[in-house]
Amino acid sequence: MFIFIITEALKKHLDLELTSSDKLYMTIKIEIMYSQEELDCKISLSIKEVIFMTITEVSQKYDITADTLRYYERIGLIPPVSRNSSGIRDYTDEDCNWVHFMKCMRGAGLSIEVLIEYISMFQKGSSTINARKELLIEQRSKLAQKIKEMQQTLERLDNKIDGYEERMLAKEKQHLADS
Repeated sequence: MFIFIITEALKKHLDLELTSSDKLYMTIKIEIMYSQEELDCKISLSIKEVIFMTITEVSQKYDITADTLRYYERIGLIPPVSRNSSGIRDYTDEDCNWVHFMKCMRGAGLSIEVLIEYISMFQKGSSTINARKELLIEQRSKLAQKIKEMQQTLERLDNKIDGYEERMLAKEKQHLADS
């Protein structure tokens, strides 16, 4: 009730025309300063315009299929995305940050199970900060090892390619000498 009253008062004061599908995010900061002589109260207001994206727009922006986005949400890989009055997903900046994070982590090879565990802990709040950090440290260590192994494989491939080039040069020299 309190939020509704404030929202309605702000809409009138700021002359905002909002429809029922619009979402207005406000931060209201109230500072109460008290001295023996007087009570001083300062209220500051921050209104943030929220841009919503459809699943098609998010899909195009992050080069992920809409089916994959729905799957990620269904299995808990990204937090639930709010929907408008028509049931269409409205992706906010925060939702898009989760999509980007998951795409990056999946691209680096982190398993879906580990990422679901991370999201689950995140949703439980600040009591899981240490556990989340440990999970990320463990995954970082595994990724560093994987990068090291891939670097060794890359070096081996480079050596193999260099070997072919040396052999090709030797054959060309032999061919020129025989001509």
